[in-house]
Amino acid sequence: MNLFDFDFRNDPGGDSMPHVGGADTATDLEAKFWEYHAENPHVYLAFKRAALELLGAGVQHYGAGAIFEYLRFETAVRASGDTFKLNNNYRSRYSRLLAEEDARFVDFFEFRTLKT
Repeated sequence: MNLFDFDFRNDPGGDSMPHVGGADTATDLEAKFWEYHAENPHVYLAFKRAALELLGAGVQHYGAGAIFEYLRFETAVRASGDTFKLNNNYRSRYSRLLAEEDARFVDFFEFRTLKT
């Protein structure tokens, strides 16, 4: 199955492996991601801006985790006390969302099967 043939926003529960500790299922994590995304659109915009900047600089492959760490650094150094609260569990969701929105990012990020 092609990654982008799977709409992870509407997973019927087929990928609901328990999270470490058994507290969350994949569908719970998906719901939490979409709630967080709706409440914090600036996080996706910053993620997208950073990825576009990398692409514009000629970078052909990069990691969502590195972009998250860059965003943490940027907000800690440049923000006046207002830093991002970034959940690492959402990194793969942001990279998938960006790749769905902009096909240039399909090969930019490495995608693995979602487990949680």
